Amino acid sequence: MAPEPVPPAPGEEEPVHHAPRKASIFERLPGETRREVLGYLLSEAPVAIRDLNSLAAVSPGIRDKMKEEPRLRSKYRVLSRLVSAAASCFEGDQPLSSTTHTACGPMLGLLLPSRRRELVASAISFDNDGVKSRAIVALSAGMKYLGDADRSALCSAALGLVDESSKSEAIAELAEETGLLSDALREQLVTAAVSIENSSYRAHAIAWLGAGVAALTETDRTRLVDAAFGIDNPSHRSLAVAGLCMGTTHLNAQHRNRLFDAALQFTEVLKSRAVFGLGAGLGNLTVAQRSQLFEAVTGAGFESSFHRARAVFGLAAGMAHLDEPQRDTLVTAALTFTGDPDKARAITGLGAGFGHLNEASLNRVVAAALGIASERRRALAIAGFGVGMEHLSDERRSELIAVAINTQSAPFKAFAIAGLGVGLVHMSEEQRNHLVTAASTISTAPERARAIGGLAAAAELLNGL
Repeated sequence: MAPEPVPPAPGEEEPVHHAPRKASIFERLPGETRREVLGYLLSEAPVAIRDLNSLAAVSPGIRDKMKEEPRLRSKYRVLSRLVSAAASCFEGDQPLSSTTHTACGPMLGLLLPSRRRELVASAISFDNDGVKSRAIVALSAGMKYLGDADRSALCSAALGLVDESSKSEAIAELAEETGLLSDALREQLVTAAVSIENSSYRAHAIAWLGAGVAALTETDRTRLVDAAFGIDNPSHRSLAVAGLCMGTTHLNAQHRNRLFDAALQFTEVLKSRAVFGLGAGLGNLTVAQRSQLFEAVTGAGFESSFHRARAVFGLAAGMAHLDEPQRDTLVTAALTFTGDPDKARAITGLGAGFGHLNEASLNRVVAAALGIASERRRALAIAGFGVGMEHLSDERRSELIAVAINTQSAPFKAFAIAGLGVGLVHMSEEQRNHLVTAASTISTAPERARAIGGLAAAAELLNGL
C-alpha cells in the first residue's frame, strides 16, 4: 500500500504540481522534418504568413523553431513585410486602379487567393477595350499565381476584345505565359494573332508570341513563322520576324535559319531588336552564325549608338556561348559608349552574363555603372544586375543597394529596386530589409507599387534557402 502523503507543516503552502506539457505532434518530429514542414509552409507566401502566425500563437514548438532557425527567421521576416506592403497597395473599393495596374501581376504571389480572384474579376469587368486590355496586361505577369479558371477568364476576355490594337496588346503580354495555358487556349491565341486584319497590330502580336513558342506545337510555330513572312508591308513584316527571333531556341533549324538570314538584312531599328532575341538563343546558332552576329554588333553593323547599345544588351544574354576574347570585346564595347543613356542601356544588359565574366571584368562593369554621372541613368544601369547578383561580392551588393535606395527620382528608384530585387535570394537579411524598407516608403503610390511588385517577383525564390 502506498504511504499516505505527509501534510504540510503549519504556515507552509501545499505545493502545486503541474502535469508536464505534452509535446505537440510537430515537436515530436525530427529536426530536419520540422524545418522541411516550415519551409513548405512558406511556399505560398500570403497564406503561409497567415498560417504561421496562427500556428506560432498556439505552438511553442513552432515559435521557438522560427526563432532559432536563422534562415527560416530571415525568410519569414522578409516575406511578412512584403505581404503587408503588397496588401496595402490594393485597399479600397476598386482594387484594380491606375495606381496598381503596372505592378499588380508580380504582386499576385503576395496576395491571398481570394484577393487574386477579385482582381481578375475587376479586370475583365471593364467596358472599355483599352482599359480592359491594360488590366489584362497587368495581371498576365502573375499568371502562375492564378488558378486555371482565372487564367482561362483572362484569355477569353483578351480574345473577346473588339478593338484590334487592344487585342494585339493583350495577346502580346499573354504570349510569355503560354506554358501555363491549356493546349486549346494556346491554339486560340495563335489563331487570334494571325487573324488580326491590321498588319501592324498583327505583326505586334506575332512578334511577342516569339517569347512563348516553347510551349506551342510544331504546327503553331510554323503558322507563326509563315504568317510573319506573309505580311505584305515590309516594315510590319520585319517587326514580326524580329520578334520571333526571341524563340529561336525552340524553333527547328529551317525556321531558325530563315529568321537569322532575314534579321541581318534589317534596318538598324529592327536589327537591334532581332539581336535582342537572337542573343538569348546564341547556343542554338551555328558557329558561323554566332561569328556573323558578333561582328554585326561589335563591328560596323550599327551606325546609331542607340541601336548598337541595344544590340550589345541583347547579345550579352548569350555570354555563355562567347569565348573569352569575345566576352572582353563585348564588355569593352559596352563601357566605351560616351553618352550616359547609351552606356546605361548597354551595361544593364551585361548583368545577364555576370556568371561568365572574370573578376576583373565584373569589377570594370560595376565600377562603370556606379561612375555614370546621371543619377537616373545610373539607376537604369544597375537595375540589370539583379539577375547576376550571386556572382558579386557582398561589398559590391551593398554598394549597388545603397545607390538604388538613395536615388531621389521615385520612378528610377523603383526601377532600380525592382531590378536588384531579382537577386533577393542572394542577399543578406540586412540587404533584403534595406530594399523592402526603401520600396515600402516610396512616397508616390504607382512607383511604390512597382518597387514592391519587383521584389515580389523574386520573393518565392527565398523558398530555396
